[in-house]
Amino acid sequence: MQRVTTRNGIASLAFVSALFWAPLAVAQPSEQLAELNDLWVTIPDEDRSDLVLLPALASMDAPPPAASSIPAAALLTPDSDSWSSVESWATAPAQVATLDALKTVSERRSRFVFAQPYGDNVGNAAKDAGLWTDLGNPPLLANASFGWIEPLSALGALVQVEATRLGAAGDVTEAMNLVTSWIRFARSFADRQFQDEVSTALSWMIFGMERLRDLAYLYGDGVDGVELRAVIRELDERELNIARLRLPKGHRLAAEELLAMTFIERGGPNPDTFGRVFAQLETGDRPMRLFAEAARWQRLADQHADYFSTVDELESAHSDWSLRWDVTPFDLIWNQAPHYERIDSQRHALITNVVPNAMELFEQRRALRTEIAGTRLALAIVGYEEWGGGWPDPVFAVRPRFISEIPIDPWNPAEDEPLQFFVPIRDLPSSERVQPGPHEMTIHEWQAHLSPEGLSAGAANRAAMMSVLGGDAASAAERVSAAMNIDMIRGQILGLLNGVQAGVITQASIPEIAETVANARASGGRQVTAVDRGMMTMFGALEAEEGEPYTTEEFKQLLESYFTDLLNAPATSEALTTLRAGRQPSDAQVRAVFEACLVSLVTRQFEVETGSSLETESDASFSRTFDATQFILYSVGFDGIAQRAEQVGPGGTDILIWPPMLSLIRDQLNNN
Repeated sequence: MQRVTTRNGIASLAFVSALFWAPLAVAQPSEQLAELNDLWVTIPDEDRSDLVLLPALASMDAPPPAASSIPAAALLTPDSDSWSSVESWATAPAQVATLDALKTVSERRSRFVFAQPYGDNVGNAAKDAGLWTDLGNPPLLANASFGWIEPLSALGALVQVEATRLGAAGDVTEAMNLVTSWIRFARSFADRQFQDEVSTALSWMIFGMERLRDLAYLYGDGVDGVELRAVIRELDERELNIARLRLPKGHRLAAEELLAMTFIERGGPNPDTFGRVFAQLETGDRPMRLFAEAARWQRLADQHADYFSTVDELESAHSDWSLRWDVTPFDLIWNQAPHYERIDSQRHALITNVVPNAMELFEQRRALRTEIAGTRLALAIVGYEEWGGGWPDPVFAVRPRFISEIPIDPWNPAEDEPLQFFVPIRDLPSSERVQPGPHEMTIHEWQAHLSPEGLSAGAANRAAMMSVLGGDAASAAERVSAAMNIDMIRGQILGLLNGVQAGVITQASIPEIAETVANARASGGRQVTAVDRGMMTMFGALEAEEGEPYTTEEFKQLLESYFTDLLNAPATSEALTTLRAGRQPSDAQVRAVFEACLVSLVTRQFEVETGSSLETESDASFSRTFDATQFILYSVGFDGIAQRAEQVGPGGTDILIWPPMLSLIRDQLNNN
């Protein structure tokens, strides 16, 4: 296969391929589909990246199983058992041609646009290869199925393998340039008009940023400082046009298209079309469910809002998102939930079933900005070390040789604070009596970092809760305990301990106590037989998700588990031994019991609400220790509090930039 490496060559290929990949004449599209595709009609063929890239993708060989996903491909090294087959795949002519096409359509400041129209208005070759947006039958925007997402992901996996091959061969700069080309293509792809497309593109960019740091971590000795400055410059937000990212409008137009089809204008749902059309959307390739779904949607029609109310609600949701898109994450508007999240899903089922929650894109854009800031600064620090022979002290020393300005942490509520940087041991306080030691770090729920979509419901719930807690329940309990005056908790803890010592709280009496307390709570009773009132304050603030009180049965279940934990806690046994010896428990013993109570309350409450265990599987987290040969760079994360990157990963609090999570995970997998 002829390799094309110049823009003129690619333009010639685009001209020829346009004969087969260019749009076909089709039946009149809907008004909404026409509006969407009008975005691309002014793009000349020679500026269409889809006409260059998709033919190459159609000729690509399927990746080997070891490189079946982008993260899996990135984790491979020449020492991997499957490297020989993966390298052979990456260097085959079809894959080489595809990489050449990628490099061309992602030239710096090029005019290339992924301008393939939506629906049938594409060439036969695109359809035959499955590289088009199928709108189903009947063709509806809400039916959009993107046939090129998987092939483009295979391209992403190819980029990772080739980058590793280049880096291992000593051409680290070329490896970084290739990943940067992939990032630039992903940025152009993020201008597509469906949330699925934009979200996918942002995820590629986020991963690409980390991959650049990973390459520097793996092959830092081969990094050239001058060329590294060029990479840092190309990753500037202004170079990537991050400010020009806009919310896509595909799903809004999809809702408008369905509104026109299934509603009587100035009236309500059309009984002839509403149930049938939405049933077809729901059932897809499961025709046996069509009748049941049609009946369900017809019932929804009876309670659905009318035409104008639906139009207003759709416009309000998108106007609210648009307003939020252009303000900082710390604007007062965020004190109120987005309009979409306040929509009645019964009265406006059309909207909530067709239009996804755009907040995913807000979170991804913020994550991307964090990754861009962190990657640029991390590479600047690596370049400084290569140039000066040591880590910068302070971090501002990298300016202006490697970076023009120190990036701001997008998660820091001060809005003008840089990312957090320190060198273990070197940057910790020391004295004659205290010598700083290595930095301890725990990486939580690392599997979710590689594959969030594959995370089980229990693991996803656990990761979310650990983020709220700032690590595991025990570390959170320690922080709460340390912040409280001992006099505030001693009375409650002694009340519980005295109840155990007196034989009031025993394993046999726990069910009765739990039922008594739960029933008293349900009836608003204040006196609880045989239970010290002090212990009730431990449960007074407990409420379920979104402030809804637990049912009596749920509260009883919570109490039974809690008292069982209390009886079996080693801290309880130690404190009781002291009491039985005629002495009062020490402050340390009281705090230990208090922390055991907090851990139990949090874990049991989590189990009642989610049906999952908060206890992390043994292989879901791991720890690393770092000395002064490494530096730590991190963002303060969602809580806005710098906690020295002690708890990182999807279940941690801080967002780790350096060392790269990907690199640490690879090390951990190799060690195991």
